Amino acid sequence: MKSLKSSTIFFALLSIFFSCKKNTDSSPTLTPEAIAKGSLLFHLHTNIDSTEVLYGDTALDASGRKIVLSIAQFYISGITAQNTDGSVVTFPGVYLLKKTETEPYAVGSIPAGNYTSVSFVIGLDSIANTNSPSMFSDSSNVLSAQTPSMWFGNVSQGYIFMNVQGFADTTLDKTGLPNIPFSFKIGSNKLCRKVTMPQQNFTVTANQQQEIHMVCDYGKLIQGINFKTQNTTDTYTINPSVANQIANNIPSMFSYAW
Repeated sequence: MKSLKSSTIFFALLSIFFSCKKNTDSSPTLTPEAIAKGSLLFHLHTNIDSTEVLYGDTALDASGRKIVLSIAQFYISGITAQNTDGSVVTFPGVYLLKKTETEPYAVGSIPAGNYTSVSFVIGLDSIANTNSPSMFSDSSNVLSAQTPSMWFGNVSQGYIFMNVQGFADTTLDKTGLPNIPFSFKIGSNKLCRKVTMPQQNFTVTANQQQEIHMVCDYGKLIQGINFKTQNTTDTYTINPSVANQIANNIPSMFSYAW
């Protein structure tokens, strides 16, 4: 009887062991939709108001003032995409340098699904902003030395987040020539500005590229600037209040182009 009782207990324990092991090993099966990914691209158009421009083109801003761009570029970081399920996809370590001559920019891999919006920061995070371009030997790295320069020349001031230069018509009736130069170099951690695009649904398909077309309107960026008295800033020593004014205009310069 003792042997039979021991055997009964043994088989009962063995049954519990295999039952527990089965439960432990089981895990939710990932569907292809849950693991499939596509790629996200930003397609950025350089505009003055409704006119897409290249360097040297003369265009009218919303007020009718003639503007000519000779340099127009900026850094993008902190990119996120908002999914319809409420989750947020981030792209850590992704830095883009928008130049007028280039429009498509690869952001990175993103789970397939439905999304409502994107957001990003114009500028660099505080850690990246302590780097020096000399630290990056790979010239394809956007944090390496650039021509024209996107660095103030020392680590205490860091990178130039937004570099916009050109010529404007400063006549009162806006009938003159765009021959007065301007130069706006915006930087410093405090002048980073977040841009949250309005809701506009898009779908990422597995193994496909999804482009988001956006307009970068430099007319809106420099809106309200008096080109006779506020035509230059380096953020730190020359007209810092102008740098702050332009930085506050950054969110309004972006709109969808699709």
